[in-house]
Amino acid sequence: MTRSSAQFTQPAEASSPSALLVVVAVLIGLAGLALVVAGAWLITLGGSWYYLVAGLGLITSALLLRRGGGIGLLFYAAVVLLTLVWALWEVGFDWWPLAARGDVFFVVGLFLLSPWVARALARRDATGIGRTRAVLGVVLAAFLLAAVFSWTREPGRIEGIAPLPDATSNATATA
Repeated sequence: MTRSSAQFTQPAEASSPSALLVVVAVLIGLAGLALVVAGAWLITLGGSWYYLVAGLGLITSALLLRRGGGIGLLFYAAVVLLTLVWALWEVGFDWWPLAARGDVFFVVGLFLLSPWVARALARRDATGIGRTRAVLGVVLAAFLLAAVFSWTREPGRIEGIAPLPDATSNATATA
């Protein structure tokens, strides 16, 4: 084997993914499958296409994460960004509905940024790990900023002064 052809061979470790990558990929893939099934049902009822698209994105991300490298993180970042855009379009900066639409994606994204996952991905294929971790980090930071900003909004608040109680209704209520 010449030196130039050795550059293109993968290390022996690359033949099987780490147990961590398998578990992460399976969990993300199952979540994606659940979203695809529920999303397809929702579409038949005339609902949003978001769940089907997000589910397909999660399944793709899971398959790519298992292979190693950074492309799986990039797909996951795309799903999180899609989720943020969809959630803001649907509920705006209303904290509780916004949190309900993105909390799990955010927490899983933080885990995917962990050094354990980065090492497991790099063992399989180190291509683009740093850049795609940075992209996922920026997307998660945007989600966090939207969440923190939503704490300052009160979309259910009605401005004005409540009418004073009527004196005659108080007199009849006490009689």
